[in-house]
Amino acid sequence: MSPISDEDLAALVRPYADPAERAAESVLRPTSLAEFEGQPRVSDQLGLVLEAARHRGGVPDHVLLSGPPGLGKTTLAMIIASEMNAPLRISSGPAIQHAGDLAAILSGLFRAPAIGGGGASRAYVTAAGDDPASGGQLVVEARDRSNRQEIPVGGAAAFSFDPTSTTLAFIAPNAATDPPAPIPSGPLKTVDAATGDVRTLLEGNVLAFFWSPDGQTIAALDLRPADSGPGPGQARASGARLASAASVATTALPAFAAGTPGVGLHLSFIDAASGAIRSERDLRVSDLFAFQVLPYFDQYALSHHFWAPDSSSIVLPVAEEDGLDRVVVIPADGSDPRTVATGWIGFWSP
Repeated sequence: MSPISDEDLAALVRPYADPAERAAESVLRPTSLAEFEGQPRVSDQLGLVLEAARHRGGVPDHVLLSGPPGLGKTTLAMIIASEMNAPLRISSGPAIQHAGDLAAILSGLFRAPAIGGGGASRAYVTAAGDDPASGGQLVVEARDRSNRQEIPVGGAAAFSFDPTSTTLAFIAPNAATDPPAPIPSGPLKTVDAATGDVRTLLEGNVLAFFWSPDGQTIAALDLRPADSGPGPGQARASGARLASAASVATTALPAFAAGTPGVGLHLSFIDAASGAIRSERDLRVSDLFAFQVLPYFDQYALSHHFWAPDSSSIVLPVAEEDGLDRVVVIPADGSDPRTVATGWIGFWSP
């Protein structure tokens, strides 16, 4: 048994995409103006701006994209970043209260705000000072600001509301680190927007979590120490390295060995009310999911459905020993998973 090396952890949480990952991302959104269909006038105008910036050896001064939902504003913003080989930071007005907040966003520490309770509550992170590395405050407040809760966080934070209430789940380091972590990770906690009561649901290094549609269960993916062999109860779903829900050893994840497909993680289904773990298992997710989706899981979850509509199971891409990735449906009650397709990633229809 050996711990995950610093090199392997850095590869998992790196804030940039290498060329292979950029190519894989193209299956989700267009990454160049040449691939952006339907708005030739916008593409031509934006192309001139980007080409002029390249000739200057710089970046475009300012670009303002406006219009109703569904016209491709976010996609165009991502295309601009891709065309200029530059990072992209996403935020909104309520998250910026002073200079430290803007520095935090530009450094990649904090995420876009979340809206919950049918618009009655919102959450965002503000920096503790002008230095974003010093951490900040997770702010949960009523829309009219009549009620406001502040929870200290040590750095990058990701959060989302229960779809059925104003309970907020979040992950963030407990204390600031130097250098700061490039993506959110830390214990999984919830906060009651009305009272400010904070509960820890899962200790450790949680990298992502997803609320079930009924708000009763949270599926959490965390990083645990690795081992070179399969763990107790190791089972297969059409060849996928996926542990059975029974008798899971938390230190039995497959190693991050060269040539081993996928990224080893631990999946827990947690009862949001009691904090009890309904079921858990080890698995290896596809590289595309690990490096492209996990770092921005909260943003993907706004428009992509990982949970089944009846809250019975989630769908994840699992890496297999034969080098193929397969889309696997994993029940929350611990029953056997089933493979539904070969592919890098899959989502439920609404």
